[in-house]
Amino acid sequence: LRNLRKVIPDLLRTDESQSSDGISNIQAFIQSIVQQLQVGISVENLAVEIAQGAMADLYKEIGGKRPSTIAAACVYLAGKQLNVEMDAEDIGACAAVSKGRMMTIASSIEAKSQF
Repeated sequence: LRNLRKVIPDLLRTDESQSSDGISNIQAFIQSIVQQLQVGISVENLAVEIAQGAMADLYKEIGGKRPSTIAAACVYLAGKQLNVEMDAEDIGACAAVSKGRMMTIASSIEAKSQF
């Protein structure tokens, strides 16, 4: 039991550091996608907000997914929420991910997150 008490805080820190590393990578991909699509900063800001919420709420479900796929899904959801006309195929192409995988993650985020 003593050993577990010593190890558990280390394990928790590892998850937090992985999550913060993941969100940094996702933010970089979001910025790249937004620049390539030439959409406004509001899409980027909302996409980052969605990504942060998703990583906090759904880390076990999406934490192992490629950051580029998560970023593409967040950009898609941000554009959808802000009524910015963007084609899902174009978003996927900018992130070099398949539309299907992007839409699967977007559906998971949309179903379980409040943004």
